[in-house]
Amino acid sequence: MRDESLSALMKALLSPSSDDVWAKAHYCGPENEKNGFRQDDHGNWIKKDHYGKRDSKYGWEFDHVLASSRGGHDGLTNVRPLHWETNVRKSDSPPGLFALADIFSRRGGGL
Repeated sequence: MRDESLSALMKALLSPSSDDVWAKAHYCGPENEKNGFRQDDHGNWIKKDHYGKRDSKYGWEFDHVLASSRGGHDGLTNVRPLHWETNVRKSDSPPGLFALADIFSRRGGGL
């Protein structure tokens, strides 16, 4: 039990905050910044105070670049902000494969 408690404490201390992850979103000018908007790595608009809101057009979530199921960790170097719909589509796909598939789907093509 003691090891489990220590593990839980370490995880809580090392887990990034939503502000830490938001800082990794792409800055898109002073007006957008003032209104709380940035873009994720796929060009989707996200809004800072819409973290975790799947009912929002601008909702976003933490995305594991390398999925936990593939050995990825929860640290800041492996998470990024991603629009919730893109995160659902991505699931636990390998990073390069999803990026390529996402580009083709945005152009109306396919693999």
